[in-house]
Amino acid sequence: MIRRRRKTRKYRGSRVHGFGRVGQHRKAGMRGGKGWAGKNKHLKSGLTEAERATIGSFGFKRPSKLVKKDRSINVGKLEELIETLPEDVEGVKFSDQTVEIDATQFGYNKILGGGNVSRVMNVKAYSFSEKAIEKIEAVGGKVDYIAKE
Repeated sequence: MIRRRRKTRKYRGSRVHGFGRVGQHRKAGMRGGKGWAGKNKHLKSGLTEAERATIGSFGFKRPSKLVKKDRSINVGKLEELIETLPEDVEGVKFSDQTVEIDATQFGYNKILGGGNVSRVMNVKAYSFSEKAIEKIEAVGGKVDYIAKE
């Protein structure tokens, strides 16, 4: 039956308009939940294709405690570090013209190519960038890789 008027006309004076207790037809229970509630169950048909793609688990996230981040230092900063160190520090050997430095002793895993190098250095680390290798070897230094455990 087609109605031209809304059904509320019929319920004038009834307070709840046929929905039982006061407020039973007003909250989110009537629409199946608030927000994304039920989007994976009874409200799934209302989702777009892009929204459907966001539902579910994707891959595995390692606990942040287990993720070891590479601590890196630029070649220029490494040279500044050498100049501030006293001569009896572990991990650094000073000779007449060269300095041997083990970057892992200072907590650095990777040597990057930022900055300028004016001193001959023999550097030990787990990894190096290409620019760092170029700059160290251009001055006459050496690069030694340490095998990761």
